[in-house]
Amino acid sequence: MPTTTSLRRLALLFMSLASPAAAAFPEGLCPVQPATIAVVGDSLADGLWGAIYRSFMECKTVSVLRVTTVSDGLTRTSPEDWAQRIGDALDQRLAADVVLVQVGANDIRPIRNGSTRALFADPAWDAAYGERTRTLAEQLADWTKKLIWLGLPIVGDEGLEEDYRHITKLQQTAVGGVREAYFVDIHQGTKFGSESFTPNGDVNGELRQLRASDQIHFTDIGYNMVLSIVSDDIVAVLKAKDADADLDSLVLQ
Repeated sequence: MPTTTSLRRLALLFMSLASPAAAAFPEGLCPVQPATIAVVGDSLADGLWGAIYRSFMECKTVSVLRVTTVSDGLTRTSPEDWAQRIGDALDQRLAADVVLVQVGANDIRPIRNGSTRALFADPAWDAAYGERTRTLAEQLADWTKKLIWLGLPIVGDEGLEEDYRHITKLQQTAVGGVREAYFVDIHQGTKFGSESFTPNGDVNGELRQLRASDQIHFTDIGYNMVLSIVSDDIVAVLKAKDADADLDSLVLQ
C-alpha cells in the first residue's frame, strides 16, 4: 500500500492545483516520482502550458514540456508533423505521463489535400478535419499513458462562437474512440458560473479579469481556472505513479 506521507502529499497537491489562484508549489507538496507533462497546441494551449508551468515550477520532479505554436492548427500543419514535434520535445524520454492538447482556434480556414480544397464546415472539410484530429490523437496516445484533449472555450464573438462549437463537436467525435484519450468540453466551464460569456469572475471573493481583450484568450488567472477543470485528472496520474512506486518498494522489502 502507498505510504501515508505519499498520499498526504498528493492530497495537498490536488487541493493546490484545483485552486483558481494556484501558482508555485512548495517542494514538500510535489510528487515523489519524476513525471513529465507535455502541452500540445496553439496559443490557447500555450496559455495552459503557462498555468501548468507556474503550478509546478517549484517541483524538481516534474517536467512541463511546451509543444505549442502560436497561430497554428490542424488545417495548417499535418497531424504527423504535430506528433513529430512532441517526439522531438520528449527527446530521450520514452513517454510523457500526461499529454494535454488544445487546438482549433485557428482552424476556420480551408483544408488543402493535393489539388483539392475543402471549405470550412462543408462535408468534405468536416471529414478531413475529423480524420486529422483522430490521427493526431492516435499518434499522441503512443507517447503517453493519459491523453487529455480540451475543446475550445466559449468566446465573446457570436460568429466565432458558432464555428468554435462546430470544431469542438468534430474533435469530440474523433477523439472519443481513441485509446488512452479523454475529451473535455470546456465550453460550460469557461462561463465561470455565468449564463454566457463573461470577461470577469469571482476568484476567492474578488472580481478578477479572466479573459483577454480579444475575448478568446485568458489572463493568467483565467488560465489557472481552465487548468482547474482538468487538475483532478492530472493529479490522479501522478498519484497513481507514486502509489505504484510505493507498492513496488514494499514488495521488494
